[in-house]
Amino acid sequence: MATFVDRDSNMASRRNQFLADLMDVAKKHLQEHVSGPAADMVASSLTDHLADYWGGQLINIPKDYHWKLSQRDAEIYSEFNGYNYAELAKKHDMHERSLRKLLDRVKKRMAAAADRRTKDLFND
Repeated sequence: MATFVDRDSNMASRRNQFLADLMDVAKKHLQEHVSGPAADMVASSLTDHLADYWGGQLINIPKDYHWKLSQRDAEIYSEFNGYNYAELAKKHDMHERSLRKLLDRVKKRMAAAADRRTKDLFND
């Protein structure tokens, strides 16, 4: 005999877990900059706002590994001055060859984005 699973209570539990986790993370990060009670108040307000404003919506939050990588790549590119390959490789725990490939990829992506903007500008 199959057991009955109350889907609504399972979803409610997951919602509550999500909101509690969001509040905990917000509070933890806020406490680095503001006092404990203020961090609690802001984290609670943020969580309440999300629940009130976005409540009832179906939201898929992607695990965007590529976004995190692109953020790291952009940071490395901004630190690059044309001569500091070895320094950046050591700082970011990479081989110099890997760093050179990364910088080349970023340059190509930036050139392609500039190309797309130019084509859009002139309706090509």
